[in-house]
Amino acid sequence: MIDTISGDLSFNRDGSLCIDCGGIGYRVETSKETRDALKNIYPNGGPMSRRLYCSVMKREQAPDVLIGFHTEELREFFCDLIKTPKVGPRTALNIMCLGTVQELKAAIILQDIRILMRAAGVSDQVAKSICLKLSKPYAKARGPVELFQEEK
Repeated sequence: MIDTISGDLSFNRDGSLCIDCGGIGYRVETSKETRDALKNIYPNGGPMSRRLYCSVMKREQAPDVLIGFHTEELREFFCDLIKTPKVGPRTALNIMCLGTVQELKAAIILQDIRILMRAAGVSDQVAKSICLKLSKPYAKARGPVELFQEEK
């Protein structure tokens, strides 16, 4: 399993990244937050040396997909989402386009399925399933004081 990959990054036209590692170019799908962060750091879009935290998605009928994130927190959130029934890699990335990890975790804790349903591929049943599976662990990790402070 690939945990991280480092090398020179360049942006592909379709929004994915190419990371050149030891002379081999790996195509890496990313979240919108990762693409935006990397474009802000390197606005000219030229090659840059960077480390990505990765997750490999195995598929039976298609080639495996390498998905990369600029922070471990993003990768962990992505992995949490895809452990939910009926949430695949593309749906998880669509959800991650809706806001920051903190905003999305707050929506999950508050069980605000309307926010999650804005993502392509997320029905009310899928949104409820995400909230059911993740709201308690996220609430326990954050604590009530932190959640209350964000709502002010």
